[in-house]
Amino acid sequence: MSEATNPLRKWEPFLDFMQALRNPILGALTGALFTALVQSSSATTGIVIVFASQGMIPLQAGIAIILGANVGTCVTAMLATIGKPRTATQVALVHLIFNTTGVIVALIVMAPFAQFVRSISPEGDTARQVANAHTVFNIANAVLFIGFTGPLAKLVQRIAPLKPAPPRVQPKYLEKALLDVPAGALDAVRREIGHLGEQIVAIVRMIPTIMAARSPHEVEVLARMDEDADTLHAAIVAYLGQVATRDIAAKHAARIQDFIEIANDLDHASDTIEKEMATELREQLARRIPTVPTGPKMKELIDHTTWMIEASVEGVTTQRAELAQQVIDAKAAAQDLVRDARNELTRELRTADARMIQSVRHGFDYVGHLYYLTYLARRVAKASVRKQRDEETERRRDEVPRQ
Repeated sequence: MSEATNPLRKWEPFLDFMQALRNPILGALTGALFTALVQSSSATTGIVIVFASQGMIPLQAGIAIILGANVGTCVTAMLATIGKPRTATQVALVHLIFNTTGVIVALIVMAPFAQFVRSISPEGDTARQVANAHTVFNIANAVLFIGFTGPLAKLVQRIAPLKPAPPRVQPKYLEKALLDVPAGALDAVRREIGHLGEQIVAIVRMIPTIMAARSPHEVEVLARMDEDADTLHAAIVAYLGQVATRDIAAKHAARIQDFIEIANDLDHASDTIEKEMATELREQLARRIPTVPTGPKMKELIDHTTWMIEASVEGVTTQRAELAQQVIDAKAAAQDLVRDARNELTRELRTADARMIQSVRHGFDYVGHLYYLTYLARRVAKASVRKQRDEETERRRDEVPRQ
């Protein structure tokens, strides 16, 4: 490289250009442009060291060029993100902000920075001083930013936010073509509520796993399942809103209200498990509280709650009024099981140590959540029965012969 650049020492235009680079900003821009073209900050640094060793460039101009090289090398990183996920773009932006901010700071304090480099380098050895400046800058920049990784990450996430992942679960039955046929649209909603119900039942069946408090993995799985349920719930409510904007009969308006209540109650059931019971699990894991004691009555309450949710959903989807009525009539049994489960936990308190007392406290909370789930199941069943009775009344009215 020294041999190749030797003729430049006598070329007037080049020497004039080197003199112009005494302006730090122009030097930095030159270094950035050259590095962007050759896509190698190492090559730029090597050439600057050669120029410095041959006396063709002063120290501050050499420092400015290698500072600019740190910005120019970001072009390579940005090019590498083409066609890659958004996280790759975020990493490249971190690289750009990190280097650019460091270079701006270094240019502001150029004079003391150059003086410091001279003090730690052999006197008169401009090439070594440039090389040391390159090393000092990168170490100082890393030390400067190491405490700001969190804010830097947040800034980049705001500049280039991740694209939301598409929902894992999509509605199956909500066809736009049915919107102008209220009866068909409402039947599609009934089927979609069954689809939502499948998600809710799967979440309810997670209750024994949640109460076992084994690992945070269960919380993550439950969160994803709740997101799926939220997706379907939002789609159902939005679809019913579109149906309601049509010119519909009073009977259809009443059914829309029933379906909204049913969808909301099922969503509340999902939220109760994911937001309330999972929160209890997180606290148990964080504080290493023992597993909640689950005696026979607690297990019966869990089984009874699961059956009530399943039966209420089936009562809606199959339009079986007798099944929905069974859920409504199960209120007394649920209350008895709640009382027995609480008595069971109270007996545990007699021999419990301090850590087990905390576990039993969570047990009482779980019982309260389970009873609320039975209440939601009854609400779903009541709305289902009301809807079916209204439909039966309407059907009989249509069958009355006209005089």
